[in-house]
Amino acid sequence: MLEIDFAISPRMIDFDLESYRNSQSVGNVLEWSDDGTIELASKLLGEPRAFAMEVTNCSPVMSRSDLIRIRDNVNNQYNVLYRMSNVGGSLDGRPIMQQYNNLWNALEGGSYCHYQSDRDVVDQIFETARNANVLLQNIFGQFATNFAYKLAPMRVECRNLQQYANSSTNNVSLIIGSYKAFWGQNFEFHLYNGINGNLDNLLSEYNSLCVSSNQLFDEGTNRVHANFEAEARIFNTIYAKFLQARQEWDQTNGNDGYNNFRALIPSFNASLDIISKFVVLKTPRNEQIFQETNLHVGEVSNIWKSFPTYIKAMASQGFILDPGTSSLKFYSRQKVLNLAAAAGYTFNVEISKGDSLIGTGFSYEHGGKCPPHKEHKDGRDCDIFSVYFKVGGGQYNESKAIRMAAFLLAQGVSRLIYTNPTVVQAANAKVPTNPVAVVGTGHETHMHFDIDHA
Repeated sequence: MLEIDFAISPRMIDFDLESYRNSQSVGNVLEWSDDGTIELASKLLGEPRAFAMEVTNCSPVMSRSDLIRIRDNVNNQYNVLYRMSNVGGSLDGRPIMQQYNNLWNALEGGSYCHYQSDRDVVDQIFETARNANVLLQNIFGQFATNFAYKLAPMRVECRNLQQYANSSTNNVSLIIGSYKAFWGQNFEFHLYNGINGNLDNLLSEYNSLCVSSNQLFDEGTNRVHANFEAEARIFNTIYAKFLQARQEWDQTNGNDGYNNFRALIPSFNASLDIISKFVVLKTPRNEQIFQETNLHVGEVSNIWKSFPTYIKAMASQGFILDPGTSSLKFYSRQKVLNLAAAAGYTFNVEISKGDSLIGTGFSYEHGGKCPPHKEHKDGRDCDIFSVYFKVGGGQYNESKAIRMAAFLLAQGVSRLIYTNPTVVQAANAKVPTNPVAVVGTGHETHMHFDIDHA
């Protein structure tokens, strides 16, 4: 006998995605407000200057000593910046930019009104500024190298995540693991864009990878969850067919309903096996699906276990099975079979010697509606036929009918149905301790008896 005993356990991963994402800080990309480029030296060209000691087109004219003071201050700031240029593996550009700003401030604006004779000092200031720009580019080139080294593992993990997101069908654990591996390669940095083109491209790629990882995670888990819901719909379709089969068993045909119910079990268990292999995120919807699925499994299992299995009737002395009745209908409870055999024996030996009763039907093996009968659903009913019971027939014998009916009442049947009221009344009179015979239409050829507690 096929079994339904398949409760699925929730295989859900309790992963607080929102909290996890909030805990994963991305690096600090700082904006440089110099129109995206560092071209300080070019901004210092075309400054107003005096062309002679006596004639100038600007004022006030700066003294040579002031220009030398600015030059020395700029040189000092440059030297500090130079000493800081060996950044090692650092990814923090803030100290560098602070020192660069110190150098900028030391320029004191960079627009100097000076005499042509002091041009050498101004050129020295400008040269140092140009060198500072080159040095800044070199420093941020080193930052780009460092950044590329740190970014490489994130690229790899993002590709892995994409693979899992695209290929996962029923398990989010690999997606989650890959997602965590990606963020596990995350690193802290404080860098400026708009200074080094290579670094700008790397920073852009970093942001793109971070965004892609979240998108891939959502796409992958959504794909698994969509498959999970699709399988749950398949399962629910099978479940609905179970209910239809049960209704057919109860109201239309017990044998067909039972067989239809039974035929669904392999596909039902197969669907449950598929569902049980899913690993999904713990969400209210997924929890609901698991709960509903287990509830339906319990319902189907209980229905399956509730189907009875009755004993096959056998011919015996004085009792034969009607060859015109489907053999599917010759199943019943033992007490009913015993009484039918006893009735046949008594009929054969005492009531109509040498003759036999014909059993025209009991119940289906597994119960259920047994057309054309209104009853015969639960192994408590039996129809017995004899030519002597056929009201109006040429061999009808009322005396034999009364004796048979009285015998059944004396055996404790809970009800006996027969069309002839005379036989019914006489049998009840003969067995006053159990006067349960009743007149019923459609029973002109046979007697129906049942036992409530068979």
